[in-house]
Amino acid sequence: MCSSDLAAEAAEAPVVGVEIDCTVVAGRGLAAKDRSLLGKKSSDPYVVISCGKRRLGTTKVVNKSLSPVWDQAFKLNLDAKAAAHLESIELVFAIFDKDKVGANDPMGVVRMPLASLTGGHVSDRWHAVSNCSGCSNASGELHIKASMATRHALCLHRHDTLPIAQPIIAVGLGWEGLPGGAAIDLDASCVCVDHQGEVLMGESVYFASLKNPNGSIRHTGDELTGDEDLGSGDDEIIVIDLPACRARCAPSSSSRRCATTGAASPTPRAPACV
Repeated sequence: MCSSDLAAEAAEAPVVGVEIDCTVVAGRGLAAKDRSLLGKKSSDPYVVISCGKRRLGTTKVVNKSLSPVWDQAFKLNLDAKAAAHLESIELVFAIFDKDKVGANDPMGVVRMPLASLTGGHVSDRWHAVSNCSGCSNASGELHIKASMATRHALCLHRHDTLPIAQPIIAVGLGWEGLPGGAAIDLDASCVCVDHQGEVLMGESVYFASLKNPNGSIRHTGDELTGDEDLGSGDDEIIVIDLPACRARCAPSSSSRRCATTGAASPTPRAPACV
């Protein structure tokens, strides 16, 4: 299969993750939380970006300004489980006043539903700041620029080739049980070798070692059953940050997938490598 055919197949494949490009540009008319000795009101604002319980980034602090300019860009990656529920997920931009003593004061919040970024839409506009827990006098607006790209699963067959243009790739493995409900346990592994072809076990990743020392290769964890639906997260995925891989790893590495049938049986079975 040629590269153009694979690209067309990818466009129709399940979504296994999303990449969000977000720039917190500026604020204007924000709430004042500090008062100087001369009575002038101001704040030292910064923005915390989160999605669910994950903190995704924090801007710098702009001192003594109610119309700060940050112009800071962030790249956010969400996994397959999050990608399957985009309609219910939102980015939260929480504004705080930095205090030298005591807790930082909330100044309000902006919420951006990810569903508003689907279809390649680029949002580049001012958003009204709303009240939040700890802040009942929020005011002003945030200028946010955001776009979202979906990552699709792609099934490669023997002898297929595909140019890799992105620095981070994810290799997923999904499967179904045997007729009658018999269990199958498939294990995805990434085996690293050096320039002499020797296996680097310390850099290799598999179900019992979920990441290499610098975190450039990460395994999502051992999955005992699957349904071939990569979009639901019911599979094993290995994420590889190519530029961050250690120099002693050869550019060409080998990967091996081992399948064990009858995983519920207490008797160990020899794996069949495919």
